[in-house]
Amino acid sequence: MDRQIMDLDVREILRAKGEPFQDIMKAVTHVGQTNVFQLHATFLPEPLFRVLGKLGFGHVVAKYAEDYYAVQFCREKSDKPVFYSDLRGLSTEEATARTESLLPAIVDFDNGKVVIELWLKEYIQSMQDVFVQKQVHGTEVGKENGYVRVQITK
Repeated sequence: MDRQIMDLDVREILRAKGEPFQDIMKAVTHVGQTNVFQLHATFLPEPLFRVLGKLGFGHVVAKYAEDYYAVQFCREKSDKPVFYSDLRGLSTEEATARTESLLPAIVDFDNGKVVIELWLKEYIQSMQDVFVQKQVHGTEVGKENGYVRVQITK
């Protein structure tokens, strides 16, 4: 199965006082069972959590700045919510840097309520060094279509 993260950035629409709800609902119709819908917004879209929850989606939040949230919605069920990061097209240095910046952004990761899953070309030593430095655990959970799935837990 080839997992994908489907991005929709509505920040400019929101800054222009527009209403992106129809765009969001249209995008969600194309999300498969194992794919992820990632919404980029200027605020935490809590009413959307209920709407998409009724359609079978769970959610995980990353807060990058006061006016920048990335919310991932996924139908795939797991013991804990999972935030996915697709690093397959990045160099070793870029994947490591992205992972380092991601760890503090994920809401509820530090208290152990959320798991982060990385999709990598290969499980690289520099990633393990980041895990040790940040005092987190990285575990390879599978290989699919030429890439490695690594889950990070606190």
